[in-house]
Parts: sequence; C-alpha cells; structure tokens
Amino acid sequence: MRTSLRNSVMVALALLCGCTIPSFLRPPTINEINALVARQDFGEALRELRDIPPTHPERESFRALEAEVQDLADEYARSMIARSEAIEAEGDWTSAIAMLVEARQKYPTSEEIDTAEQNMRQRQTMLLNDVDDRLILLRAERLLQELPLRQEIARVDPYHLAGRRQVAAIQAELTSIVERLSTAGEEALLDGDYFTAEGYIIIAARIERTPRVEAAMDQISREHERRAMAEREEIRLLAAAETQVANIQEDDRRRDEAARIRAERERRQREVDQRLNEARDALDQQLLLEARRLVDEAEIMAPDSPEVSDVRGQLNQRIVRQVEIYLGQGNDLYTNGHYEQAKQIWETTLELEDNDTVRSHLERVDRVLASLRDLQSRRVRPPPPPPANPAAG
Repeated sequence: MRTSLRNSVMVALALLCGCTIPSFLRPPTINEINALVARQDFGEALRELRDIPPTHPERESFRALEAEVQDLADEYARSMIARSEAIEAEGDWTSAIAMLVEARQKYPTSEEIDTAEQNMRQRQTMLLNDVDDRLILLRAERLLQELPLRQEIARVDPYHLAGRRQVAAIQAELTSIVERLSTAGEEALLDGDYFTAEGYIIIAARIERTPRVEAAMDQISREHERRAMAEREEIRLLAAAETQVANIQEDDRRRDEAARIRAERERRQREVDQRLNEARDALDQQLLLEARRLVDEAEIMAPDSPEVSDVRGQLNQRIVRQVEIYLGQGNDLYTNGHYEQAKQIWETTLELEDNDTVRSHLERVDRVLASLRDLQSRRVRPPPPPPANPAAG
C-alpha cells in the first residue's frame, strides 16, 4: 500500500511538472509483458501483472493475460523438469542440475521446480553415498589380503620399523572400517534392505566379530530363515495354483488364472536375474561370500535354472582358487611359527568352504596354541617354597 501510494504521488508530481512518467513508475504495457514472456522471464512477468492497481482501466485485460502467463509458466516448469530428468538419466548430472537452477531463476516462485531440484540433489547424494560404501568394501578386502603379507615382512625383518608401522596402521584402519560397516549395516537393516546390510556385515565379521556385528548377523540370519520359508510357501502355492488351473473349466477363469501365474513367474524370473547380476558383480569384486549368498537365494527361487547352475559353477571355481591361496598362506604362516595368524587365515577359509583339510589344520594349530599357553604358564609359575627345617620344630 505504501509503495502504491508513493508511486501515485510521484506520478502526480510528474504530470504537474509536465514530465514524462518514468517506466518504472507506470504499469507495464501488454507488449512489455509479452517481451518478458518471450525471454521466459515468467517470474518478472507475473510480478508485474500482479502489481497492476485495481483502478487501472485495462485491469480485466491484464487479469486475463495473467492467467495465460501463469499457464505458460507452469508448462515451462514441467518442460524444464522433464528435460533435466532426461539429462540426469543419461548421467550428465552437471547439466541436469544447471537446467533446474536456470529454470528457478526464470520462474523463482515455482514449487514444482524447487521440489524437483531437491529430489535431484537427494538422488545425487544417495548415489555418492552408495559409491562411497562400495569403495569402503573394496578397501576392506584389500587390507585383509595385505595385512598377512605386511606382518610377514615385520616378522622376517624385526628391525624394519616402517613395516611395523604399516601393520599397525592397517590394523587401526580395519578397526575404523568395522565401525563404519557396522553403522552402514545397521542403517540398512532399519530401512529393511537386508541384502545391502548383509554385504556390509559379512566384511565387518571377517575383520572383527564385535558385539554390534554379532547382533546384526543374528538379525540377518533370522531374516534369511523367514524369507526362505516364505519363498518355499510361495512356491508351494504357485504349484498348487498351476494344478488348479488345469482343472478349471470356465474359459474366463482359466485365462485370468493363467495370466496371473505367468506374471508371477515373470516376476520371479526378474528377481532371479537380479540376484544373478548382483552375484556376477560380487564375483568381479572378489566378494565370494556375498556372491554365494546371492546364488543361494536365486537357487531357492529357481532350483532347475541353467543360468543359476552356470553362475554357481563360476563361483565354485573362484572359491576353489581362493581356498588354495588361503591354504598356502596359512601353511606358510604356520611353518614360520605364526600360529595365531595361520588360525585366522584357516578360519576365513572355512567360511568359504567346509573343508576337512582346513578343519584338520585348525585342530592341529589349536593343539599347538594350547601347548604354547601351557608352556608359558609353567614358565611364569613361582618356585615351590623350601622344605621345613625339622630342627626348628
């Protein structure tokens, strides 16, 4: 109200003085509004139209024009959002976000544009977090393979101080990674994403079975049992439904039921394909335990699938090679007197394959460690007291 009054006073003064009314004091013309729309400056155009005073002689024409400009502005917002999402789908995040920023500058009052930009930035953050989590998993795998070798360097050369520092640094980093993986796994469990949670917790357990890791593994195990039971029940119901279809006499019911069963089988096949693709990715990253879990789930859903058998064969070949590597590392450590490290390697091997040779090695190293502990306890035992002097009695 004050701005309008001030503008009115300045217009009156200009008229009394015989001057031309400045453009910023007079209402815009329709041509000026059209020029703003042509430049797609919808925010400025709408602001100008909404500031038209009620006493303006062409107020109704401007109101009709305002409705048209509003429709054009909303259409512009939807078009820019659709284009930015298409560019995002192609992987060009910079251009996609820049397009929404430009749209917001042209139409700053659009709630649709603000919401689209917020959603896009959330998707960007989720993608970056996912990449960061995958990097942590790869880092943990590499450190687990590197640690025994660094320990061997420190053992062979006791004066290699840099080697000892590297061992300590790796152990400290692994401890830190366990906490990060535990947190990520717990968050995934809260979101109901048990597959992602298991990927974190399996690696964390290989590093250290902390109470948090044990609790998460128990929860994941219970969820596996529940899902396996649900899958078996679904398979049973599906088989019963197929049998029932054969006995249905009415054509309409038979077609509907057959379509439902076909759709269900296609859905299950998509889930099997997803598990197999994830298993192949896990194999590429040498995450053998995760790959085995995914193949097991695919096998429950499709017991006779050739694709499942093929991935299972690739997995078994990788496990055989990794078991051989771990057996060799454990034997070297055992031969050189590093019994605790050898035991750790063989326990990791046993997680990959229930192997009689590995169990035999573990029993042997447990006996050696028990003997060493017994010998150590004897060394630190205090000497017996001297015999009593009979004369003193």
